[in-house]
Amino acid sequence: MKVSHVPYRVRRTLVWVRRWRRTRGFGVHSPTDYHFIRYVVNEHWPYYAYDTLKAQIPDIDRKTRKVCKLYFRIANHLQPKNILLIHMPAAAYEHYLRAGCQTALIMHHQPGSSTLPQADFIATTADDDMLPLIDDAMQHAGNGTLFIINGIHKGRHSRRLWKTIRQHQRATITFDLYYCGIIVINDTRSPQHYIVNY
Repeated sequence: MKVSHVPYRVRRTLVWVRRWRRTRGFGVHSPTDYHFIRYVVNEHWPYYAYDTLKAQIPDIDRKTRKVCKLYFRIANHLQPKNILLIHMPAAAYEHYLRAGCQTALIMHHQPGSSTLPQADFIATTADDDMLPLIDDAMQHAGNGTLFIINGIHKGRHSRRLWKTIRQHQRATITFDLYYCGIIVINDTRSPQHYIVNY
């Protein structure tokens, strides 16, 4: 049975068991990447805004809330000036991003628009029709831009898209968190790809 076809609680346990050796940055030699995995991706401290956000947005499933909290932590860590959301279906992500960085300008890509604004933090989904937009955004991204791609293991097409993105010439540092993938553009470093138990 494929992991993607089982209930979230069971799937979360199966994913954790498969990735248990990749927990909390073990085996990561880069201090910067270790810090990001240990203190941003896998930080379990109950941040000040979690209870407030849960009260404001009570009707989302556990997986979505888990990823929303990650968005919050990354926004809180990066403090980006501009955040671009490309075809993001749930408004909850924007609420968590705003709580993580209240000064950021959050922009939405308009369907049919041929241009993408510059942003420090870009989030989208692993859908086949997103590949041209993601490729364009990565080609024009500034050094240090962070991408989050939701749903990279939700199906065969999503896994294939994630593999293609990972092989992009500008995908310097990638983190496969199963529920989403993170890409950091850093033109001063050699490519590094991590599988993380998140």
